[in-house]
Amino acid sequence: MTRRRAGCAAILAFVAGSVCASAQESWTLAEFRVVGSKEYTTEEILQASGLIKGRSVTKDDLSAAARTLVSTGAFSHVSYSYGGRDATGIIVTFTIDDAPAYLPMRFENFVWAKDAELLSYLREKVPLFHGRVTRYAELLDRIDEALDQWLAAHGVHGTTKHRFHAAGETGPIDAVSFEVVDVPMTIRSIAWVDAPSLDRSDRTELETLLVGSAYERTAVHAAVEEFVGRVYRRRGRLKARAGAVEPRVTSSEGAPVDIALTITIIEGAAYTVGAVEWKTALEEQDRPRLHVRPGAIADDGAQLDADLETARREMVARGYMKATVRSAYRFHEAEKTVDYVIDVQPGALFHMGTVRFEGIPEVASARLTRKWKLKSGDLYDNAYPKVFLSENTDLLRGRTVNIRVTPVEANLVDVTFVFE
Repeated sequence: MTRRRAGCAAILAFVAGSVCASAQESWTLAEFRVVGSKEYTTEEILQASGLIKGRSVTKDDLSAAARTLVSTGAFSHVSYSYGGRDATGIIVTFTIDDAPAYLPMRFENFVWAKDAELLSYLREKVPLFHGRVTRYAELLDRIDEALDQWLAAHGVHGTTKHRFHAAGETGPIDAVSFEVVDVPMTIRSIAWVDAPSLDRSDRTELETLLVGSAYERTAVHAAVEEFVGRVYRRRGRLKARAGAVEPRVTSSEGAPVDIALTITIIEGAAYTVGAVEWKTALEEQDRPRLHVRPGAIADDGAQLDADLETARREMVARGYMKATVRSAYRFHEAEKTVDYVIDVQPGALFHMGTVRFEGIPEVASARLTRKWKLKSGDLYDNAYPKVFLSENTDLLRGRTVNIRVTPVEANLVDVTFVFE
């Protein structure tokens, strides 16, 4: 217990405290201070705590206020101390750690209102709501309940559920989605805005994918963005992007919800290839062979990426086991051209180390070792292990062979064939 002047401290880490004064003793709350929070003001925290300056408080009131703040889900730690007990009252200081991460929130299918309206509503209903959320269940459940009330007030017979969103199956959580369940919503039509470069077949492609499917904002936006990136950029519009994707309810109240989508495209300029610039120590004859040519339409880079990946594999096959090949754009807006900057770093040249054959008798291992053509110290050829297997299929006898290629010190490569 930390003593301060004539007072005491009661520390709550998800609420554990000690009693140093009678629960019946009361004082006037003369001053309320907050230390530690960067997300919230002192006034916001005071209001959320339920305490009122100038009113009488007991130690039990302070403990209850700390529990209330913890229950908001906005903080990872709450503690308080008080002191200065005199005729004017006490000074209470809350030491607060904000939640470790605040996440953006998504309204997946609240098609009856704009995000701004829903966020304004939640600020009124949910203590300490700033438009972002934490992963604490108390806060997320409170938002679900508030959104359920909003739905009921607007005649929507559904309930709200939240779920965490991550980029990819193994990516970190990057948002929390709130969705209405038990209310079917179907996309029935698509209208296009500012998309003159799209022909009928392009539009039909996305319409076929989306029309008739359930409306969910994240999935729809991902489909539109993928479509724009693929269709526009192969035409040289490298900066094309999706604009607003707005749902509108077209069905009558009480009927299954039909959605008309309006998709806005920001097409941007069409670019041609300017120059191809090399950042590498390789001689010209050793550089990757590219299909892109100055003056051609600057497509989405698919052909360039394929060329560079082929080049990287060829370099690895020649013994440059750690070769890297990268590309970048340099835009010239006045000319509407883009330079391709190619960065090729071959790295060290690797040589053959040792070869081993595991999982077979020593006699067979010795026989294969004699057949192996890469000798220790030879330039390593990354394609050779598979060629070797194809030349000795009679020894496999239906067995599976795994090849382990391990770069080791002194720029050597060990190769191990594991028979299973």
